[in-house]
Amino acid sequence: MSKKNPVLVVGNKPFLNLSVSALIDSFDKNVRCNMGIPNGKNGTKKDEIAVCSHMQDHFVKQKLPWDHIKKIYIEDDPSFKEYHLRFFYNNFEPSDYNFIWNIRPVIDKYNDILNSIDCPYKFEKQPRLGYAVLLEKITQGYRPFVFGFSLIDEKRFSYYTNDYATNRDFNRETCHDRISEIKILNWLHEQNAVDATFCLLEDKQDLSFINSNSKRHQQSLDILESVCFK
Repeated sequence: MSKKNPVLVVGNKPFLNLSVSALIDSFDKNVRCNMGIPNGKNGTKKDEIAVCSHMQDHFVKQKLPWDHIKKIYIEDDPSFKEYHLRFFYNNFEPSDYNFIWNIRPVIDKYNDILNSIDCPYKFEKQPRLGYAVLLEKITQGYRPFVFGFSLIDEKRFSYYTNDYATNRDFNRETCHDRISEIKILNWLHEQNAVDATFCLLEDKQDLSFINSNSKRHQQSLDILESVCFK
């Protein structure tokens, strides 16, 4: 196990019934992804954030006027939820973060990392940003904890984009392959390269886990027992 301080990679699956802020804030180190900034339900701590190239251009290097942002993200791509886009626009400050990752998730680079750790699965298409962050943290010597990713093929929910079903039903995710990503995350979890136990949490008031063949790690269960969900 990594001797570095634990780091949590925070995905953008929303929890509306189970309070997860205390869980997320129990980690001093975290990495948030794209527009998944603290919003009252996903913790308060800001440490690192990974953003894709268009967010670097529109929010980090410069902050475009709202009318330009709305045209880019709403008029050109109506999948974005306008109220959260506005929330992000009003509340994201690059200076709040200790480090901003500018990751270009090139498939060959991250498949090379998977090869180096003998993973039998590969990304079939460009990996999502969160998966790139996980592999970057592994190469830094961490065994990252993961929250808000999918370990099974399920309907996708997001804080800032419209909800939609799996890749098999929709063609929106043509640049990603959900199934290969799920296989990779399960393998990393089972090999103890990451701890994805928190991804098994169900969004219910009472603490419960989704059905999965993936192993659960005692350390993450101990963290859950020590955190009060209200």
